Amino acid sequence: MRLYQTEANNPYSFSSQFSNTICEDSKGRLWIGTADQGITIFNRTTGRFRHYNTEGKDAYSFKGQYVWSIYEDKQGNVWFGTYESGINLMPQWQKPFRNYMHDPQNPGSLAAGEVTNFYQDEEGVLWVAHFLGGISLLNPNSGNFDHIIHDEQNPASLSGGGLYGICPDSRDYLWFASTPYLDRLNRKTGKFKHYCYDMSNPKSHAYTFTQCCYKDHRGTLWFGTSNAGLERFNRTDGTFDRFCYHPDDATSVSSNCIDAVYQDRLDVSS
Repeated sequence: MRLYQTEANNPYSFSSQFSNTICEDSKGRLWIGTADQGITIFNRTTGRFRHYNTEGKDAYSFKGQYVWSIYEDKQGNVWFGTYESGINLMPQWQKPFRNYMHDPQNPGSLAAGEVTNFYQDEEGVLWVAHFLGGISLLNPNSGNFDHIIHDEQNPASLSGGGLYGICPDSRDYLWFASTPYLDRLNRKTGKFKHYCYDMSNPKSHAYTFTQCCYKDHRGTLWFGTSNAGLERFNRTDGTFDRFCYHPDDATSVSSNCIDAVYQDRLDVSS
């Protein structure tokens, strides 16, 4: 294992002590989002880091210091969700960055709130999850955003908790990792189904923050939680199997706080 740290006299060293998210794009570039220094690209050949932060005054410079999420769409564009500065886009064939911000005077702008995750569907619509701002949908033709928000009068609407992750499950359904519920959207009907904690059912969804969601190569859905370990969804009966940390079991998960789930090419979920 090799450790990369900030070196005061080396401009090509890693720029921060806090790494929030990592994404490898289709060109093999490794993008790293930090909590205080914008984004960094790692060059595997030279072992050097290139930094993008908010110091640039150019209209096409990167905006934001706290990068929460990174996503590459089907066209090779790279999207960056920030805590305080909306979305940054690095188009494949244009100038380095374009910034999308919330404008309270423009209902077609990005919603307010931290950007935690992205998903691009088959029609090219970009789904943007906000921690407490619902969902923004970017229309690729108009460049405007539509919005999905919680409606207290509609039990089939998006739940009112914070959103962390988005996971497609066939063409008809999208899952949203949230708190304290899990939300599943039926895209045909536009209705949400909520999976919540049931004290009388030990196989119900845990009452906790759900921090990520992932569908593996076999179609199994996994959910990482903030303090209840890893959950696996059973499609047959809508229940959950829970994998928690046990100090006396060396084969258990190493922590009950699961931030990310990923399946590698060797067909091993990690």
